[in-house]
Amino acid sequence: MDTLMFCLNSSDLSITVKPIPCESEEENASSEDEDDILLPNSTSLAVPSDIMDSDDEALQDSDAIMSSHALLERKTFWNTFELGTGAKEIPKWQLPRSKSLLTPIQYFKIFFDDSLLEYIVGQSNLYALQTYPATPLHLTREELEQFLGTVLFTSVFPLPKTRMYWRTSSRVAQIADVFTRRRWEAVKNFIHFNDNSKMPPTANNQMDKLFKIRPLIDNLLCKFRKIPKEQILCIDEQIVPFKGSSTSGQCNPLKSHKWGYKIFVLSDIRGLVYNFEVYTGQINPLPSHPDLCASSSMVMKLAQVIPENKSHLLYYDSWFSSNRLKCELFQKGIYAMGSIQQNRLKVYKSISEKRYVPSLCEEKEATVDGENCIVKCCDIKCVPNASTISNDEPLRKVEKWDKNTDSAVQVPCPNPTKQYNTFMGDVDPLDGMMLYYRTKMHPKKFYHRLFYHLLDMVVVNCWLLYKRDAQSLQVPKSRQYDILGFRTGIAVSLIKQNKNTSKRRGRSTSEADFVVKKRRGPAASIPAKDVRKDKFAHWPAPCDRQRCKLPGCKKKSTIKCQKCDVHLCLNKSSNCFYDFHTK
Repeated sequence: MDTLMFCLNSSDLSITVKPIPCESEEENASSEDEDDILLPNSTSLAVPSDIMDSDDEALQDSDAIMSSHALLERKTFWNTFELGTGAKEIPKWQLPRSKSLLTPIQYFKIFFDDSLLEYIVGQSNLYALQTYPATPLHLTREELEQFLGTVLFTSVFPLPKTRMYWRTSSRVAQIADVFTRRRWEAVKNFIHFNDNSKMPPTANNQMDKLFKIRPLIDNLLCKFRKIPKEQILCIDEQIVPFKGSSTSGQCNPLKSHKWGYKIFVLSDIRGLVYNFEVYTGQINPLPSHPDLCASSSMVMKLAQVIPENKSHLLYYDSWFSSNRLKCELFQKGIYAMGSIQQNRLKVYKSISEKRYVPSLCEEKEATVDGENCIVKCCDIKCVPNASTISNDEPLRKVEKWDKNTDSAVQVPCPNPTKQYNTFMGDVDPLDGMMLYYRTKMHPKKFYHRLFYHLLDMVVVNCWLLYKRDAQSLQVPKSRQYDILGFRTGIAVSLIKQNKNTSKRRGRSTSEADFVVKKRRGPAASIPAKDVRKDKFAHWPAPCDRQRCKLPGCKKKSTIKCQKCDVHLCLNKSSNCFYDFHTK
C-alpha cells in the first residue's frame, strides 16, 4: 500500500504530501470530500475517504481494490514535476541470431503452404459447381500457384485492363505465355475461400460479415502470430481501397483513400506484421477483461499475441489511448506510450489551448499500479503524451522554423515526444512498400479485394523477414534482394517450380515473334535456385550459338534449356546442362 502515493508539487505552492495510511494509522486519517482536489488555495492533499475504507474485510481484500480499472473509476491525482528530474530505464534486448537464409519462395510457402492452397482449390472448384454445374473448373494446386504468380506480375507490369496482357500491342509474356485469357479469367472469377451453402442468413445480426474470407484470414493470422516479435511495437490502421458494394466499407474524407476497408495492424519498426483485425463496424471487449472503450478494446485484442513481462514497448495514437488501457497493459508487463485526447484526462487541465507558449513543456505523474506519466508539449498545438515508458528526461534539442525571426531555432523537446514521433509511424513503411507494387486488380467482389491485399501483405512480410535474417547473418546489402527482385523471384518460382512450362499456351499474337533479332539483345537472366534445381521439365532444345551460362565455362553452345531459357553445353567433352541443374 505504501507504493501508491498521490502528491502535488508546484513552484507557487508549498504542498504537504500524505501517503495512503496503513492499518495502524487508519483511525487518525482524515476523511475529506473527494471533490476537494488540486485546488489552488489548498495547503495539503488528503486521500479521498472512498479509498480508505474502514471495513476490515475491505482492507484484507485490498489487492482486488487496487486493480487498475477499479482505481481509475475514482479520482486520479497527478504529481507535477520540473523537467529533467529523472529518467526511467527499461532493459533493451534483441532477437537471437537467425540460423539460415531462405529463398523467396520458401518464405512465401511459410504463409501460403500446400494445405492452404489445397483448401482454396477445393473451395474454388465447389463454388464453380454451385454456380455453373455444367462447366466445372477443374482447378489444380499447380495451376493455382501459377495464377498467383501471374497476379504478382500484374503489380510489376501494371496495365489499365487485365485483358491488355494478351493484346498484340501490350502483350506481357510473363502472363500470356502461362495462361490463355479465358482460363485466367475463369480462375479469377471462381476463386473462393468458403462454402456458400454454410453461410447463415443475411437477416441474422450475429452473422460474420467476413464469412466468405474468414478461413483465409484465420489461417494467415495463426502464422503471423508465430513470428518472433521485436521489442518495439506499434498499433495503427491502414485502408484497403475499395468502392464496391459492401456493408463493412468505411468512408473517411481525411484519408488519401477515402473509401475502403479499415484494418488495424500490430507491427514493428520495420513494418513487419504480427497481428491484424479487419474492422466490420463493431468492436467488442475481450472476455475476462474490463469493458474499456471500443478503441482501447481493439488494442487489447491486438496485444494478446505480445508475450507478457518481456519489456515490450507499444506505441499508438490518440484514438486508442486512455489511462485505463495503459494500466491494463502495464499489468501484463507491456509498456505503452501514445498521445492522448484532452477529454480523456479528467482532472489534468494545465496549459490553456488559447494562451500557450511555444516550446513550453509540463510534466505530471500518477502512480496507479505503475507510474503513468503525462508530458504536455506545445509546438503548433499543445499535445499531451501519456506514457508508462519514460518521462521527460533527457530533454533533446530539435530544429523548428520560427516565423517571427524567419530562421531555424533550437527548441527543447521532451523524450516522450521524441520517441512517439520516431516509432509511431511503424505501419507507414508497410503501407509504402505495399503501395510501390500493389496488385493491379479491380475486382467487384469485396472478398477478392481483401484477398489481393492480404497477398501483398504476405509478400511484404516475407521480404521483411528475409531482410531481418540477412541483417542478422551479416549478408552484404549488395547481395540482398530488393523488394522488386524478391517479388519477381516469388512470381517466377510459383509459375515454373515443379511445372512444365515448355508448351506454349494460346495463339500467336504478333508476327514479330517469328522475326529474328538482328542486334544482340541483353544477357539472359539466371532463374531462381528453386526453379533451376526442381528436376522437372528441363528439356534441351537446339538454338542459335551463344555463350554457355554455367559459371566458369567460356564455351559457346547451340543447346539451351527450354524451361530456364539459358544456353548450356551438352556434348561429349562437357555436360554443363547436368551441372547447371544439379550443383
